[in-house]
Amino acid sequence: MKKISRNTTLLIASNALNNLLSFILLFVMARTLGDVVFGKYTFALSLAVIFATVADFGLNTYLIREISRKKKQAAEYIGNALNIKLVLSIITFILLVIVVNVLDYPQATKNIAYLVALYTFVEFIALAYRSTFKAYEQMEYEAILLVVYRIAVVLVGLLILLTNPNIVSLLMAFLILSIVYLAATFIIGSTKFSRPNLKPDIALTKKILKESAPFMITALLIALYFRIDVIILSFFKGDEVVGWYGAATTMIYSLLFIPIALSESILPQMSINFKKSKENLNRIFNNSTRIISIIIWPMMIGTTLLAKEFVVLLFSIEFVNATIGVQILVWALGIMFLNYILATTVNAINKQQVHTIIILIAAIINIVLNLILIPKYSIIGAGIAAIATQAIIFIALRIYLQKHTSSLIFKSSIKPIISSIIMGVAVFYLANVLHVVINLIAGIIIYLAIMYIIKGIHKEDITELKKIMTKN
Repeated sequence: MKKISRNTTLLIASNALNNLLSFILLFVMARTLGDVVFGKYTFALSLAVIFATVADFGLNTYLIREISRKKKQAAEYIGNALNIKLVLSIITFILLVIVVNVLDYPQATKNIAYLVALYTFVEFIALAYRSTFKAYEQMEYEAILLVVYRIAVVLVGLLILLTNPNIVSLLMAFLILSIVYLAATFIIGSTKFSRPNLKPDIALTKKILKESAPFMITALLIALYFRIDVIILSFFKGDEVVGWYGAATTMIYSLLFIPIALSESILPQMSINFKKSKENLNRIFNNSTRIISIIIWPMMIGTTLLAKEFVVLLFSIEFVNATIGVQILVWALGIMFLNYILATTVNAINKQQVHTIIILIAAIINIVLNLILIPKYSIIGAGIAAIATQAIIFIALRIYLQKHTSSLIFKSSIKPIISSIIMGVAVFYLANVLHVVINLIAGIIIYLAIMYIIKGIHKEDITELKKIMTKN
């Protein structure tokens, strides 16, 4: 248990720091490169991630599972997995080149797409050895490598952006750093764990492809869900609009660490209590959804009211048209917060296949909605599609969990809604008087004060959250 706790802490801490560094770099990129170039980059990254997910073929999750069980065969598994990744990376890169040329994007967009794809593919190949670190339960190597790599990317990126902002120079630097990162993971993995046996084993290759395919399908569905709106926006509306939407998603999705951290904390206790005590499982579920409800309502109402000021503060006036995207997407984010808890509960009761099916259906619906709504309503259409998709996932998960939990989601939202509305009224009238940051702080104080007065925050909420985090 100590090793699990240590590894979990290392990964959460390193991922949190990496996300923070990535968001800082994205904010600076947007401000210095402008909405059109940032739109090109956002499109290229979305396209690259989708194709790289296919090239990766779910091998990272598969390698963790297999190598942890069969460490003596680690060299063969890693070697054949690397061979598969290299071949698939070449094939999918060629397909990516064909796609951007068939869709007749400008040469500048094509060049950006090629460079982003190259460094993204290199990073995905490096994941093979990061999986080895996890399989051997030596997460400190992954944590250190990730942090050092991300710091190098941010420092070099900031140096280029603040001295001679040029997207091609920036992406070339990213590519060089990704190759250095790949070399470092290879050297550490080979010396500390297992040197890959690159001799092809046809039987093992077939086995790996067959058994990792379900992981690839799930990962691809998630990639499509989070990235397809950008691709469709790029095709129908152009780089400038994609730049605005990219700014909106950067702001909104930067908050996803909250439900992810809570979900990772409650999963072990939920899994244990599913077998031992359904009453405790239900208690953890309801306490978690109550905590999420306390967070999401002021977040949604406050962000809707202060979106314009924060967009201008973080990205500049050039991105002011991202405001409507932020105002809509924050409501999708609120539902997503709840969905993380619901999905974690489904996984805890060993019904992850149900979650996969729901995500499959939701991804298809999301693609269809984006194709229908984006051509006519642009960013607003993408936002509506996101809300509708998250609502469908929420309804499906909630219906399935009815026989396992007695939900108090709606009841636990009443006091946060009341407090958030009062906070919202105050924030609205203070907007013309206070700076946006001070207004935000004032809004938080007002919300917490109202919640305290109407007893919306229970002492056991804080105690339960501390207990869950301490146990993990």
